[in-house]
Amino acid sequence: MDAVGIAGWFFSLVTGSVLLTWLYNESRGSILVVALFHAAVAVAFTSDISSQYVVNAAGGLITFWGIVVLVATGPGYLSRRGKVVRLHDGGTVTDFVHRDRPVAPTAAGRSMLLNRLEAALMNNPVRALIQRRVEAPRLARMGGRLRGGTALEIGCGRGVGAEAILDVFGAQTVHGFDLDPRAIARARRRLAGRGGRARFWVGDAAAIAAPDQSYDAVFDFGVLHHLPQWRLGLAETCRVLRPAGCLYAEEVLASLVRQTRCFLAHPQEDRFDAAGFQLALADAGFQAIRCVELAHSVAWFVAIRGPAA
Repeated sequence: MDAVGIAGWFFSLVTGSVLLTWLYNESRGSILVVALFHAAVAVAFTSDISSQYVVNAAGGLITFWGIVVLVATGPGYLSRRGKVVRLHDGGTVTDFVHRDRPVAPTAAGRSMLLNRLEAALMNNPVRALIQRRVEAPRLARMGGRLRGGTALEIGCGRGVGAEAILDVFGAQTVHGFDLDPRAIARARRRLAGRGGRARFWVGDAAAIAAPDQSYDAVFDFGVLHHLPQWRLGLAETCRVLRPAGCLYAEEVLASLVRQTRCFLAHPQEDRFDAAGFQLALADAGFQAIRCVELAHSVAWFVAIRGPAA
């Protein structure tokens, strides 16, 4: 092997190691995930069925992926210091908890930020297309359009849901908040041309910064299952809704939360299935609850806030 070959081999070794470390951290310490990735690479590089084209393509992909991960996460994330999940405590986002310490519950039921893997899954064109073309129309068929009014989206991310609330549901104005300041900045840019019909801020679904009975509708595109005390978030959505206001919710159920625990940073205690979420809706003060469930994994809910006490 000449000098160029040795340099290329060493560089691919480094980027491959970066990827293995990143996968281990993002899967919350899953050796299975790392082993499967390593086995796939081994098959691509050494199997008799692999061609030189496959080897070159796999090597290039691993190198590119490793560089992207290193640039996106920074070298500190790849060290032995804290990783696993980022926690939100009150108004402060704490850093990654250490691998050798248990993940502490967030204070007062505060929400958890997405880990990097879930952030990538939630912020891409495919997810945006599904949210706009599948989830939003389904909820609109279940609960009807708004025909004006002011709506709130909890955990608004980069603003894809807020666009759907204006365009699909027909809200006159939409407000949204998210734990991640970067997501809020992207949402503001995304809807900057809507003539002041959208407003965003950094906030938490467990303590919504809005007066009682402020909104005609509240939207939850898969956010409440991120709260350790999700009933608190449900009570907050009821509080800020006007009487007869509508909650539109798409949620991940307990079975899928458990199945993805090695990859995604979701609370594991006191999770809900579709029936449990409907009971909690009724307890929080909602009426006329509708539900559509898919494979005991995901469900869509529409509920009307009852009269004020």
